Amino acid sequence: MIFSININGLVIDWCYTINNQEKQYHQTWIPKIGDIQILTKDLNGLTVSEVRKTILEDIQPDIQMVRDNTNKKARARREKNV
Repeated sequence: MIFSININGLVIDWCYTINNQEKQYHQTWIPKIGDIQILTKDLNGLTVSEVRKTILEDIQPDIQMVRDNTNKKARARREKNV
């Protein structure tokens, strides 16, 4: 799956690395900066690491939602066992 992000008017295509193509569909998977692969070659002066950081910041609300959901399930499981 290929994603796009607009950074300063430049549309940059990106995806997760090959090793993580299946993991992106798991409910509890949280991507790291190294899991992001930039597909666009011409970045107009931006470095790959700057683009990766921007992408990670952009998907941070989704990552927090995954963390919250995982914690909620864990709390429910612990309460059930008590």
